[in-house]
Amino acid sequence: MKKFLLSMSAFFLAMQTFAQSEQTFNLVTSVDALNTTDKYLVALQPVMVGKVQYGLWAMGEAKESGKGFTGVEITPDITELPETFTTSTALTTVTLEEGAGANAGTYALKAQDGYLSWDVVKELKYAETADGNYATISFSGRVASISNGENKLMASVSNGSGGVKGTVTFNTYATAQKPIALYVLKDGDAPVNPDFVPAPAFDLVKISDRLGARYVVEISCTAEDASVYYTITEDGSEPGIPDKSNGALYESPVPVTPGCKIKAIAYVGENASNVASFNPEVPFVINEFASLLTLTEEDVASLGISLINVDVPVTVAYENGRYIYVMYEDKCMLVYDTKDQYKDKIHAGDVISEITGTFSFYNGNPQISNPFLGDITTGGEEPEPKEVGISDISFDMLLDYVIVKNVTVNNDNGAYSITDGTTTVAMYNYFTNDKFYDVVTVEPGESMDVTGFVGRYLKKGSEGPAELQLNPVKVVKNNQSGVAEIEVCDVAATYFNLQGVRVENPENGIFIEVKNGASRKVSVK
Repeated sequence: MKKFLLSMSAFFLAMQTFAQSEQTFNLVTSVDALNTTDKYLVALQPVMVGKVQYGLWAMGEAKESGKGFTGVEITPDITELPETFTTSTALTTVTLEEGAGANAGTYALKAQDGYLSWDVVKELKYAETADGNYATISFSGRVASISNGENKLMASVSNGSGGVKGTVTFNTYATAQKPIALYVLKDGDAPVNPDFVPAPAFDLVKISDRLGARYVVEISCTAEDASVYYTITEDGSEPGIPDKSNGALYESPVPVTPGCKIKAIAYVGENASNVASFNPEVPFVINEFASLLTLTEEDVASLGISLINVDVPVTVAYENGRYIYVMYEDKCMLVYDTKDQYKDKIHAGDVISEITGTFSFYNGNPQISNPFLGDITTGGEEPEPKEVGISDISFDMLLDYVIVKNVTVNNDNGAYSITDGTTTVAMYNYFTNDKFYDVVTVEPGESMDVTGFVGRYLKKGSEGPAELQLNPVKVVKNNQSGVAEIEVCDVAATYFNLQGVRVENPENGIFIEVKNGASRKVSVK
């Protein structure tokens, strides 16, 4: 059994809610006071009403929508942030995880029910940072700033009548936002509440056995002797609220499919936890590339295909900046690494145990973007492209790795094509940005050898049909004339096509002219 380590799993880590017991929180005003062993609370600084500052609000339970946390009024009377406060009100704390490497000195905020992420998850922006998406925490006096790029964790205030009483929500996206304060609940200060039952936690797990690869969700609860009940839907709708009467008793990992949603509750005796929700991003599992060529963008949308898992070892055929072509059997797939996370880490010939990423089409060509790569075995044999003639290239060869020799590159106002004098195929040269790639250069009119991947082009919004094209990754001059064994006649010119076959009456094409002991390329119309 192998854990599925996508960054999404980091969303569902330790959040703790305390109820019916007093807790004492201490104001944090320095980055030096932050550590990963304590729990933290977000609070709203006093609100200015006229010339009077009043109130202290703290982060309470997650909103039902999952987008942000409700504010809990601690006291309406204070005029400045207190150094400490003690309360028995149910509040939500978060933990910090310090980044490593390039993220050193920054933190991920971990919660469970109301996500504190600036990642876009199922087209919704939540108020929590994901694994690898860390927040900068700074202080100005008693006010804290928690930000990730332009996004900041703040509190929005909706005033009631008279501008005095109202509601508060902690999130990253609302208008009328206010700065926040950060309080710490020191490790060990958390009170023991015998009636408190922690909410269930979820793990998305990939398993492989004789039935193939599939995904299950493991549900756990840290409370001793806890029983967990869950509800699940597979069509994207919200599950019912689970309890002992309408929930299924969790006894073993739950098989899941793309688009499913789960809710769970834990019981210790008659004491129940809060209901926990989990919307796992379950990949579609594939074990070859050829079937993806039969899909259209309409198929992908109607089937709900987004995240896919390539569950077979693939060999890197080519790597250049963000472009990674991987091969299984004789078909290749473009893996587009938009974040450059694997740049200089993999090379042609390396074997990748599995790939998970977002499946989409770019101008008709299938691709996997934002990849998560499994184990990488280095030092393998680099795949060789198969040599074909231009006339051999067809839609049946889509995603094939090929080389065509002795061809001419044409440039019609930036629209490239290659020809052998008889057949012409479009060539899309996307390696043109030297900020990210080693630029492929082409020299129109020269005899060239072109290595690339057979693709198709369908302009976005076009009804088709798609055009055949070659996506080049290597273009070099061909130094072989193709006429090495041709006897030279010093009297009259003799003509050969680019494959070295003699042509008696050349017309409408490019040919090799041999005359007076010399050869040259000529265009005959």
